[in-house]
Amino acid sequence: MKKTKIIIISILGLLLLVPFMTPTRAAPASYVPVAEEEEYLWELSVYYPNNTQFNADGMSTVMATIFGTPAAWQISKVYFDWSNDPPVYPQSSWPLTVKSILPENTSTFLSDYFIFANITYTPVYLGAGFYALNWPGLGFDLFYDATWYIVNDTASFAAQSLYGAQAFSPYTLMGVPFGPKNINWTVFAGLANWGMSSGFYWQGDAVNVTVTALSDGYSLYVPALGFQNNTLPITINTTYTTDGILNNYTFEYGALTLFFYELASYSPDVVNPVTTATQSDFTVAHNYTGQGLSWTATDANPSTYTITLNGTTTVVSATAWTSGGAVTYNIPDGLAPGDHTYEIIFLDTNGHNVSDTAVMTVNPATTPTPTPAIPGFEPLIVIGITGIASISLIIFKKKKK
Repeated sequence: MKKTKIIIISILGLLLLVPFMTPTRAAPASYVPVAEEEEYLWELSVYYPNNTQFNADGMSTVMATIFGTPAAWQISKVYFDWSNDPPVYPQSSWPLTVKSILPENTSTFLSDYFIFANITYTPVYLGAGFYALNWPGLGFDLFYDATWYIVNDTASFAAQSLYGAQAFSPYTLMGVPFGPKNINWTVFAGLANWGMSSGFYWQGDAVNVTVTALSDGYSLYVPALGFQNNTLPITINTTYTTDGILNNYTFEYGALTLFFYELASYSPDVVNPVTTATQSDFTVAHNYTGQGLSWTATDANPSTYTITLNGTTTVVSATAWTSGGAVTYNIPDGLAPGDHTYEIIFLDTNGHNVSDTAVMTVNPATTPTPTPAIPGFEPLIVIGITGIASISLIIFKKKKK
């Protein structure tokens, strides 16, 4: 497989992604279908043997001209990124992990696409990327963080989807993985048909696109020669769950499926708790009193924590904790000199955990140092000095006589 696959990083510039933002927590609006710490994973199958006629008709360039699609997102890019893979499907999987839901906002964020309506939306900070399934461990996987927008109603979602044009390439469709809850697909299809055929938004051969509402999404149909070069009709079906999560996508040319993108798995929580304040190691005197420990962790789904001493003794059994709230433990007085290792384990409701340790070292009691004897005054020396002094005194007296 070519290393050029790495340049799928261009998806970072995909429509409706915005520059990297520092996440802060916010209560999500009622229309937001996702929750923090969830993971959604889609799988992409590119049936490149089925693309022969489509490529011969030059349809990627034709569609890019009609809808102004940059080269990095055109359907030919999808084809060439995965055409060197063995014929094992799917070739790639695309996870999105919800890291943080940001405060709701209202702006003309689609103005770069000549849609100047004020739209209410919720930014969602996501971990994104892809796995190259046929080439594991060879450095082709790619991951990054970015921000997507979830709009608040059907009309805004139709605009965000560029009135259905996003579905003319899997890569552009990835820009709208989440819609608002309870989309009215009849309303969506009506607005998309207006966008395709009115000449006010899309022009030229876009008028030959028919958008039909499905019970859970929409269908695009272009008859043969509707885009002039297409010798076969184009049928695109895009479905979402009732909660507004992109579910299935098929791109067909005539009777052949060229691309298939589907929601393959969902996990309610894939993120470990995070310790935001940890306890440092410290040393105390042997007669310490009133010592304690403190930790703080965050998680969208906190459960319980435990604290153990020296790996064997449980000093705090499973106790509920609150995300962002400090957990404290009062160390009993009188522990023996030496190291005492405390470990805390924070669990969330899905069994993910994070741990941290702190060591309290108790110094030994100090032994009083005895007062040293005065040098040269040991008993025998004193006796000797006394004797010498006496003899010297006698000699002195005799000389005096």
